[in-house]
Amino acid sequence: MMSGRKLGLKLRDEADAKQRLQGAVGQIAPVRNEIAHVREVASDRLLKATVACDDILALLGGRSR
Repeated sequence: MMSGRKLGLKLRDEADAKQRLQGAVGQIAPVRNEIAHVREVASDRLLKATVACDDILALLGGRSR
């Protein structure tokens, strides 16, 4: 059983991870949609989406580039 303090830290970490994941998806989704509709994507937006993908991989414990 976890102490109240450990449980509080775990929940805060999970909330932070969820917020980071949602932020990353917010960067990726519009770029993905533009690519899917064969629209040109500015290089800075594409780079931000790539960084967001790496952030998601890091959150999931995977490897980044």
